[in-house]
Amino acid sequence: MQSSASPMSLRPRGRRATLVASLVTAASLIGVVGPANAAAVATEVSCGSAAAPPAAPGRPQLAREPITVPDEDGAPLRMYAGLMLPPAVTVDPSTGHVLTALYAADRTVHVVEVDPDKPERATADVGLATADGAPARFDQGYATSSAANGNLNDSANNLTIAVDRSGYVHVAGNVHNSPLSYWRSTEPHDVRSLRNAAEPGAMQGVWIVKDATGSEVKRYLGSGAELGATSYPDIFDGPDGALFMSWRSGMAGQGNEFLYRFDESTRVWKSVAGSTMYGSYPEGHVLLEGMSSGVSPFSTRPVRFPDGWYWKAWSWRSDSNDPDSNGRISAAKSRDLTTWYSPRGKELPSTISFSNPDVIVDDLPLHSSGLLNGQVQIGYDSAGLPVVTYFKYRDKDGQRTSQMFAARLPGVSSFWVPQQVSNWSGITTPAAEPPLAMLGGARPDTSGAGEFTIQYSCPERSEARTAIIATGAYIGSSRLVSDGWSATASEPAASLQRRTDPNRYPQLVPRVAFGSASTPTTWMLGWDSGRYIVDGSAPGQDFPSGGSPAVLYAVEHAMPLRTRAEDR
Repeated sequence: MQSSASPMSLRPRGRRATLVASLVTAASLIGVVGPANAAAVATEVSCGSAAAPPAAPGRPQLAREPITVPDEDGAPLRMYAGLMLPPAVTVDPSTGHVLTALYAADRTVHVVEVDPDKPERATADVGLATADGAPARFDQGYATSSAANGNLNDSANNLTIAVDRSGYVHVAGNVHNSPLSYWRSTEPHDVRSLRNAAEPGAMQGVWIVKDATGSEVKRYLGSGAELGATSYPDIFDGPDGALFMSWRSGMAGQGNEFLYRFDESTRVWKSVAGSTMYGSYPEGHVLLEGMSSGVSPFSTRPVRFPDGWYWKAWSWRSDSNDPDSNGRISAAKSRDLTTWYSPRGKELPSTISFSNPDVIVDDLPLHSSGLLNGQVQIGYDSAGLPVVTYFKYRDKDGQRTSQMFAARLPGVSSFWVPQQVSNWSGITTPAAEPPLAMLGGARPDTSGAGEFTIQYSCPERSEARTAIIATGAYIGSSRLVSDGWSATASEPAASLQRRTDPNRYPQLVPRVAFGSASTPTTWMLGWDSGRYIVDGSAPGQDFPSGGSPAVLYAVEHAMPLRTRAEDR
């Protein structure tokens, strides 16, 4: 059982959950990204105000009353409310207890265990420690102009938590371009035994490198990769329930992605892909390699399709200082998350590089395409075929707008067919709140009106919108059936309630982080917070120094969304 906030990886939402000949035809319909008349650009995207789609189901229902997360004394536990942060929530399948990894009001990292049947007091409320034994605190990250000694307000510092098949608890996070923080319990089902892997003394499965004098130089996870500049760790369940962990090494615009599998028998994290030719690592295993090309990948967590294949999509970013420097949308699939294939079934090299043409979905330019990292999602239609959804610019008649696109891979074609499926005015901005954001990947349409639906948020209003998409006039194309404000959302109505005084703190917004979905009931963690903060900038609103109450919601058959943080 697992949950990740990441990075990487929609950010938690405010008030809504979150044929060659044919290709020629498609190209004429898609629109080309290029310079636009700045005077003609609208400042805010408008998605319209149509009614809800036909036969749209309602919001998911609560399986039980919300639980205000208590500490061990029974008092309400409060989370840091200064800015939105991606905490994590999961369930220990053996005990049924809910585990959350979060930042407390004083910014310290806590793991809280709650028995839903005895919610009056936390079973455990454990503050995690750094390597030297000090409380781990949300103040990590590389230095910025506004925080010369460390990035004090960085919304990219996600947390992730999971329980392996032997019952041991794993936690990682509180990093952004900084050394990985990783904790593991020394006893099964016991969060009180969580221990920092970098503490003095060997942890089983941690590789310690020493110099000629016997002094420790550096530590690695198992046979692992360089952990000195990590971001967006994400621990998740894979085939047969095994734990996997991904993270980015390097930084935005110059980084690689690693993927490791945890071996319970040896308690070692082992690389599942990658060759030794990239990077100065002990074994050099890299799954997605961008560093040598001056780019970095921003990817989805692998998504399991009905036929058992896992699909992964990503984009590449080229400039750490420019959020609009993403392009070359790509995708690959795997049965075991070890051997990867192109979408058409060609076995890929163990390391997938930026220059590999076999994985390209939509080869957008790396600058001014309107593609923000974290907004590429992958899902499937009613036939189980892959659909990649994203936003990009469309330039027409001297005007630039932000539009939604769906790229499909028809069963009879070797080529992706991307097509615009919106007709919006205006343009999005990285600072929009609520953001223009994909709320998960495409899902089969159950209304019968189309092949799949896309759920997203629009800056106009805080509710979710649902677009129903059907097959277009040519093979692989898509057409919009309906698009409107929707009762459909992935979180219950109760999670829209503010937990802090809206009169005193009007700029705070209800947030929610999704947990594991491997059971009929999905647990979600809700709290109130401020806006997304970039690179240490001070929050632009007042917030309660005493924090925001944390609330657990149990939802029947909720479809979870990836909540990895975005690196703006």
